[in-house]
Amino acid sequence: QFVPAERPAGGADDPAMLVLGVSGDTTLLTVNGREVPAKEYLYFLAGGITQIGRYFGSAADINWDATMYGMPLAQYLKEDALDTAVLYSVTEDEAARAGVTLTAEQTAELDGFHAYAVETLGGEEAYQAYLTSQCIDEAGLRHIQSVGRLYMNLEDHLFPAPDQKELDTYLEETGILRAKHILVSDKALGEEILAQLKAAGSSEKKFDELAELYSEDGRDSAGHLAAPDGYVFKPGEMIEGFEDGAKALAVGKVSGLVESEFGYHIILRLPVAAGDELSIGGMSVREEWAATRMDALLRSKMDAAEVETTAP
Repeated sequence: QFVPAERPAGGADDPAMLVLGVSGDTTLLTVNGREVPAKEYLYFLAGGITQIGRYFGSAADINWDATMYGMPLAQYLKEDALDTAVLYSVTEDEAARAGVTLTAEQTAELDGFHAYAVETLGGEEAYQAYLTSQCIDEAGLRHIQSVGRLYMNLEDHLFPAPDQKELDTYLEETGILRAKHILVSDKALGEEILAQLKAAGSSEKKFDELAELYSEDGRDSAGHLAAPDGYVFKPGEMIEGFEDGAKALAVGKVSGLVESEFGYHIILRLPVAAGDELSIGGMSVREEWAATRMDALLRSKMDAAEVETTAP
């Protein structure tokens, strides 16, 4: 097994020495001159092995003859770990350039991590065994955790919120929609609901009242609609009839009866705001917008980075 399963015997406490034959603090690569120690690269590699192991059932069951993205699995994992190390380095550089630092609360959280980990894992020995299994020490783990938080702070700093023009462009690019619906299985009932809506001037208030009264969409334990504010979704996330029906409407307009495999939908399309939460994934539209821009920015920095590796 590539990653040591437990702390080496004989007092040795540096798993990088077992894996690579060098100390964990040995510089394994530099990114724009920033040094990346062996222990951090190995931590990213161990994480990749753990994820792949879940796919196969366990790390011991990994089929090392498999390929991923057209390359041998072992090569993919090493390149992915290298890519992650570069990402963390450029994130740290960009945070320093922007003057972004950890908050006092984040620092306090990191200060308390040791006690939290010991309690969660069931003791100091278990915590140290975990660190060894991930080829990292506490200082290295704290650095990685710190950069992870810097990433979030940098994203908030660079992309606080889109203005309306930016938001509209993003919504057009991604096809994100927001809509409510009244779902019924009986067509005649659907037509009756449409008639009531028309008589009320298709107001959203009346729509909500009729949805609460008649809709056969999901409901909570008290019998109320589980999604009274509707759904915020990207293309392909909802059933085809509902999605196509919502897309065909202008904002603020109500559809006729739209048939799908679940019955008949009456759809009200609504405007999308930056703070709206996506129905799948749990991110807000602003968070999704910021994440795509943050990813593009750091990817461009990674592509331009000067990476020098050493062979232990």
